[in-house]
Amino acid sequence: MIKFFRKIRQKLLSESNFRKYLLYAVGEIVLVVIGILIALQINNWNEERKELNRSKDFLKEFKKDLEKDTLGMNKVIQLVKKRIELEKWALQRINYTPTQGDSLHSAIYTNYFNWNIETRTFRKIENAGITGLKGYDSIFNALSNYYDITNYMLTYSNNKDKEKVRDGLLLLEPLKDVVEIEDEELDSFPTITSSEQKNDPLIKFGTSVRGRNLLREQYLRHLELLERFQSVKKEAALLITSIEKDLEK
Repeated sequence: MIKFFRKIRQKLLSESNFRKYLLYAVGEIVLVVIGILIALQINNWNEERKELNRSKDFLKEFKKDLEKDTLGMNKVIQLVKKRIELEKWALQRINYTPTQGDSLHSAIYTNYFNWNIETRTFRKIENAGITGLKGYDSIFNALSNYYDITNYMLTYSNNKDKEKVRDGLLLLEPLKDVVEIEDEELDSFPTITSSEQKNDPLIKFGTSVRGRNLLREQYLRHLELLERFQSVKKEAALLITSIEKDLEK
């Protein structure tokens, strides 16, 4: 092709037709420029396609993280509901029989609930300095809100629950002298206190103002925590649906 154009230029020069030569040269330059512009446009299209494919890959990873969140939230929600039912059972009574000592023990003693959002993909994007997903601005903004604001609020609730559980354990400290620690992992070991020795102080504490207030605080806190977990689960489920719709486009 280059030889072909060179021959045309030489022919025009040999014919001393400078005007035609000039027009031809300009036309050749225009064709070269057009070729460069087309090549650049094709390159831009290729880069844009690569960015879109990368965005889709990230969305698929986000979907996996969100599915993990919903499964985890389902588990912790069920655990919190069981705690609430125990505390509700205890608060509906003002007196307990010795046979209800074990149930009262389960209602009074609680662990804190802690379930964190999976941030693997979001952190990967942050560490790579990526500030958006090409072609998916709306869903990326929603995801950013989930990983920034929702995650912050969940972490706050988790820390608050942990702090309150520690405060409650301080109130129960005097019972350590008369009530042995119970756990499924300890069931195979013998105890040195009888059921009566264990139940009497538990019932006394459970029917005291301090004990009732502890149960009330736990009940209200767990209701609040349940609402938080359910809200996170709902938001994660909505994000999964949005991602699926965007990936189908």
